[in-house]
Amino acid sequence: MRLKESSEITLDDLPKIEKPFFAKSEVEHSFYGLYSTKSIWNLEDKLRKYTTSGDRNYEYALKELLKRVEDGSLLLVHSSERDTFSPVVKRVDGKRVPQEFLGGSVDFNVSWAINHAESEARLDARCREWEKERAQLKGPSIGSFTPSTQQKPVENTNQQSTSPAVAAIVAASIVNSRSESEALGKAGMEQAKSRLGHTTDPRYIDRYHGPDDITKDKNGRLAEWEAKGNNTDSKVVAVDTKGNKQGSSKKNLRRSNVMTKDKSKKIGRNSNRQGGSYTQSEIDLWKDIGGRDGNK
Repeated sequence: MRLKESSEITLDDLPKIEKPFFAKSEVEHSFYGLYSTKSIWNLEDKLRKYTTSGDRNYEYALKELLKRVEDGSLLLVHSSERDTFSPVVKRVDGKRVPQEFLGGSVDFNVSWAINHAESEARLDARCREWEKERAQLKGPSIGSFTPSTQQKPVENTNQQSTSPAVAAIVAASIVNSRSESEALGKAGMEQAKSRLGHTTDPRYIDRYHGPDDITKDKNGRLAEWEAKGNNTDSKVVAVDTKGNKQGSSKKNLRRSNVMTKDKSKKIGRNSNRQGGSYTQSEIDLWKDIGGRDGNK
């Protein structure tokens, strides 16, 4: 067994993930050595994240770790499906089916991990198709879409025909994009920002559950941006678990509360999630938004 962050979950892991309620118990048993044959091989590595330098008393660290296991942000993955007592995903007729579709329930963080793993798998498959198609093409490469958390230069053998402005828009659109449609939506957003004279607030960090950008206009006024790219015509606006629409003052006020209260405790803490460690300036930005009652 091993503990994995939600963002580390792969498609193969899904049927091996223990539901948080039972995972918490297994972590405790492994910590106290009650299961001699069911040890979590990276448990000590995870515990070290919650201890001070040189401290090997993991009692406090265990409490912090169990909180993350309980809320599903840290998942227990067994070595095989048969070892999993209550998996979050079961195989039905050869297909992976989340418990929430089988009459059970799945925590929000667990549901995010499932969707993330499935999205990554689809993207990996699509990227392999793109690479295969490119290898079969004859003549110069005209560029490629590469989902990435790092900005990469756009390939183009005819540099004379690609202006720096267009190249910058395309490059910015692929950062943290997970599909062609999402990248297309971000490309439109980058173009709109350029035309309106908006620049990204230096305190803003792009995170999975946050807005796609927060900018300032020439007068210093804040604006929130949501990039949309759909395969079909749609005017649907997403809502959060409380029914608040994206871009609404209620949604932003709720986000501000989460960032200034919960996330402020994690400033500087190492994270492999999108955006990396939380920063004080990022928290200050959301405090500013909260002071405006969520209005920009």
